[in-house]
Amino acid sequence: MVALAFTTALADTCLVLAWGRVCTRFKIKRALEIVSLASILSALLCHLYSILPLAGVTALFVLASITAVIVPLALGATVPSCKKAKRWSTGEPRAIAASLVDVLAAPGLGLIVFAFVMAVMRTSFNQSQDAYLAMLALDAAILLAYALLRKRQLSLRGGMHQTFLPLMAMLLLAVTSITATVGQGEQLATYLTYALYALAAILTLATLCAIANAGEFPSDAVFSLAVFLFAAASFTGQAFATVMDDHVTPIVVTIITTLYAFAMVFSSHIRYQRETQWTSSDENDRVEPTGQSNAGPTPASVRCAQLAETYNLTAREQEILSYLAEGHSGAYIADVLFISPNTARTHIHNIYRKLEVSSREDILKLTKDRA
Repeated sequence: MVALAFTTALADTCLVLAWGRVCTRFKIKRALEIVSLASILSALLCHLYSILPLAGVTALFVLASITAVIVPLALGATVPSCKKAKRWSTGEPRAIAASLVDVLAAPGLGLIVFAFVMAVMRTSFNQSQDAYLAMLALDAAILLAYALLRKRQLSLRGGMHQTFLPLMAMLLLAVTSITATVGQGEQLATYLTYALYALAAILTLATLCAIANAGEFPSDAVFSLAVFLFAAASFTGQAFATVMDDHVTPIVVTIITTLYAFAMVFSSHIRYQRETQWTSSDENDRVEPTGQSNAGPTPASVRCAQLAETYNLTAREQEILSYLAEGHSGAYIADVLFISPNTARTHIHNIYRKLEVSSREDILKLTKDRA
């Protein structure tokens, strides 16, 4: 039994890492679209498992398993080699660890609370699996529509993770409180619980893909840590559920949801303070962003390309230069590119050195010159 469990866990981990390498080529918009589609497909397959006869379930399971193995192997030959994570091999261990924690804090927390809550709710989850699948499909459909219709740069870490998820958590807490007082609405609270944590799971997976795509850390390291956090949270939740009565489950979920909402709001406050300090550290950095990140080629972007060629900027430095030319801060750039603030600061300093400037105001003047 132990050998079977170990083999299964090892195979699942290898499969996650293989898919992680495939997903490395997806930036956040495409990653959100693909994860949302995969979530809808997953909900559909799980629903089919519940209505098909045994022979159909067996055939569907075998087909899905083969597909899950063959697709990453087939795509692996067409996936470009992963971006080298220079900081991973040359940076100080403490700086690397701090950067990894910074980029994985919000998605990692979402993964932990999802795994823990689903494990704690295992009894009620088995009884209301259709409700979970419905909320998973609904969340995925909404996110898919949002990603397809969104024209400007997506920002999940500073947007949905720290804004929309806390609002949903507070709504769930309010409904739970009303339910406890009035004695009605338990089903609504259940649906909202599944909606909140399914949303957190989808956003987490999409964010992990974007972080791996950024290339600051190897995809294997990102997804290995994600698997470890998920497994540890699931094991803790299962162990916790075995020693408590079922009627205590809603209380535990409420406490976890409260802590999760508080952590997201607090991290948003920390992020705001960091951005304020970063911007105020240089008096010349006070430039209003133009908000044209995804507006297509502009004279300024053409000028950035010319500067990148003239001064031998790397592809990442040219990308960051285009954001600087729009007046964005380093904290914003770190957020939308899914890199740590320290890495963004290093790139910005390298750009300043190569272009022989000292502020974003100088960058703005330089990129508008002959633009």
